[in-house]
Amino acid sequence: MEKRTGAVGQPRGGDGWLSDYRPSRTDEKSWSEVRPFVLQAAGRLALDGGASAVRIVRVLVRLGVWALGEGLALDAEVVLDPDTVERFVAVGLSDDRSRATYRAVLRRVGPLLTRRAPWEVRPGASGPTAGCGAV
Repeated sequence: MEKRTGAVGQPRGGDGWLSDYRPSRTDEKSWSEVRPFVLQAAGRLALDGGASAVRIVRVLVRLGVWALGEGLALDAEVVLDPDTVERFVAVGLSDDRSRATYRAVLRRVGPLLTRRAPWEVRPGASGPTAGCGAV
């Protein structure tokens, strides 16, 4: 039996998962508008189709749909700006119990997908095990 994600007809893993991805909670018109933004971002992140990858794509879809509704250009530097992310979480997800998860995902991928957006550099690990691969 094939495992499925929250996307319509979307198997977990496998080649071409991203090109076949269809968000289950987004109408076709909205998906067609945000799809290029999402595919470009996901491609730059080299997502593998696992649960974490699907979660990132789901978050990017919802952010993109919200951004369009706000009249923002679907440009990573605009949409993934820290202030825009915080406004999305506060306004676009005001009644969603998953706000913290969305914020965490966007704070993780935002710096990877932008060059000019003013993401703060997070302090690295320190101590005797830093940089040696210890878990």
